[in-house]
Amino acid sequence: MLITEYDYEEEKSVIREEALEEAMEKAREVVWEEAWKDGMEKGMEKGMEKSSTEIASNLKKLGISVSQISESTGLTKDEIEKL
Repeated sequence: MLITEYDYEEEKSVIREEALEEAMEKAREVVWEEAWKDGMEKGMEKGMEKSSTEIASNLKKLGISVSQISESTGLTKDEIEKL
């Protein structure tokens, strides 16, 4: 019966490769999560901005003063006048 030698260097190499793959997967998850959070924040900001613009436009149509609209919505007077 032939007994083969056990290759410890090959085993260490496999273990390192598996650890590297695991670390890369965790890094991808972290990057994806951060990108998702960033995208959600930007989307929410745009939605809030659009909402403020629509409200300001409606208030302007009702004859509310630009200064009152600005105070209520947080938009600048120039932004309101452009509506």
